[in-house]
Amino acid sequence: MVFAKLYPSSTSLGQPQWLAEGTKMSTELQDLQKGGSLCDTDPYEELLNALKKRNLQLFHELLNRNDLVEPDHWYGDPDFTTCMDLACKNEDCVPFIEALLKHNANPNLVNHKRAPIHVAAEAGNTPAFLALLASNKLDVNKVNDLGDTAFHTAAKKLKAQRGNHDRFIETLLSKSDINVNIASRKNYTGLHWAAKRGCRDTVENLLKLREHDVDSYRTADGKTARETLEEKFPGLEIPQYQPKETTVYDSKTRLFGYLYKRNSDKFITDLQKALESNRDEVILWHDGSYTFLQYACDKAKRYVRSPENYLEIIMLVVVGIIIFKDEERDTIRQHISAIAILLSWAELVLLIGRHPLLSTNIEMLKRVSWNFLKFLAWYSILIVAFALSFYTLFRGCQSSDCGDDDENFFLNPGMSVLKTVVMLTGEFDASSIPFLSFPITSQLMFVLFVFLIAIVLFNLLNGLAVSDTQAIKDDAEIVGYVSRVQLIYYFETILLGNPLACVSPLTRYCCCLPFLKCLSLKAGLFRSIFLKVCLFPYILPGKKIYVLPNQDCRVVTDQPGLRKKHKNYFYESNHRHRGTGEYNTICFLDQEISKEACNILANRGKKSEVDQLKLIIENLTQKLDTYEQRFDSIDKALRDLLQIKHLRSS
Repeated sequence: MVFAKLYPSSTSLGQPQWLAEGTKMSTELQDLQKGGSLCDTDPYEELLNALKKRNLQLFHELLNRNDLVEPDHWYGDPDFTTCMDLACKNEDCVPFIEALLKHNANPNLVNHKRAPIHVAAEAGNTPAFLALLASNKLDVNKVNDLGDTAFHTAAKKLKAQRGNHDRFIETLLSKSDINVNIASRKNYTGLHWAAKRGCRDTVENLLKLREHDVDSYRTADGKTARETLEEKFPGLEIPQYQPKETTVYDSKTRLFGYLYKRNSDKFITDLQKALESNRDEVILWHDGSYTFLQYACDKAKRYVRSPENYLEIIMLVVVGIIIFKDEERDTIRQHISAIAILLSWAELVLLIGRHPLLSTNIEMLKRVSWNFLKFLAWYSILIVAFALSFYTLFRGCQSSDCGDDDENFFLNPGMSVLKTVVMLTGEFDASSIPFLSFPITSQLMFVLFVFLIAIVLFNLLNGLAVSDTQAIKDDAEIVGYVSRVQLIYYFETILLGNPLACVSPLTRYCCCLPFLKCLSLKAGLFRSIFLKVCLFPYILPGKKIYVLPNQDCRVVTDQPGLRKKHKNYFYESNHRHRGTGEYNTICFLDQEISKEACNILANRGKKSEVDQLKLIIENLTQKLDTYEQRFDSIDKALRDLLQIKHLRSS
């Protein structure tokens, strides 16, 4: 860019080129005096080297001299750190931390799974923590990707002898806004870790400084903090934790948490208690998107479109008719009973098919049935044509022609179609067909039906079923995952859809009804208001997620916090932590899925063994052709030499 300015491709009219270049160079020299020369090294590398060499003066100059220097710059290989993280590791770097904070460095930025306060806690660097406290933005309850706060991190490093980490924890607990009852992803609190380290003096001091919830969280071994303390330190006096009075905000957060986790029992119990205390206010509670009533009644359009719901409605109707109809001799009740039995068992099959282990079999049934119906939809015309032809030929057949014990199924068009469909499966019963009425025509028609329908069409259907079944078996695992996702999607769309989605399309055709437009307008206004305080519609604004395979397959989203700076990515938190309300990225992709994806990408450019053998054979063939041409040229040359020798000798 500098050379583009020093040597522009064109100059303004009426101005000599040397004068234009001189003006540009004088301007550029002024810029170089501020930012360095053309041969200067990377300012970020100079900043990092100044920190490593503890050159505070140069560090200040670099931050003040170049406005393009980002104090939160991430350094890749081999450092893998930021200046703030590196400074928090050492007690003699407090002035550097103050300088970075002065230039608007983010004290809560999570890099490489931790924030600066976690780095200071891991090192037991109390002076660095005090320097970070100078920033009003510092969150002492900040959690890393494992759900650990600085209290967790320092407690993990405790030793039997009192040291820096003990002093760090005491300083940390002296802050009024510290929350010592935050549990990590594995349900560990800071007191848990202090007890596991066997630091009795530290544990006693912690119990005196703060009230600890020792009964709510159980770790993977099934023990609470109280049980761990009693096991490690027999006779230790553990004060009883007195939980604070539950506020309206806590009740609302807990209820919506039960709703998100589909915990219906606890949700109904707590909702009833909340409604008894303050019914009018609870009805209006919302999470930024919907109220409880909207969550329950949302996405009616999805419900109406589902064929399974119609099956359930019909089943309820026929069962109601069976229950409330008193005439036992009525034949209608028998018809309805047969329909009810069939529908109930069909519903049971569909419900069982939602289980991942049985989803493949039900998917086979659904796909083969649907493909059969689509396939037969085109050939039904031919089947009906044969049925009407048989009806035309055999409708006037008398009982003497059909036999004494046989019944003529071709007396009306409906029975003719039924008989023809039965004949499609191979049940011809040719002895009961009265060929004597029209001997030649009826026999030719029957032979043509056997060939086209019974042989060709029936075998086509069998082949279609086999191919569909084999395709589903080959993708059995994928089919199971797809069915599971479809089930989850069904539940989510019922709860999280647009309540007016089924009304909005009518406004295109019913322009004369202002009521429909008013409804759509109100829904749009409410949604725009809800989106301003909504918690999760912005989680995937670009409908993308990013998986970082070199960072334990961490999953992050394309939030505005996901920014690209100097070819390095900075990720901000997206998921809410249960103890603090803090958002942090704690989602991880399964390692097996990541490996399979990597294998697919690795094998995408590879060729099969057959293709490789073909390629080798082609190369060998080309080489043989080349050798053959060389041998021919050598043979020709030898013949020429022999001929010349023969001429000379003669």
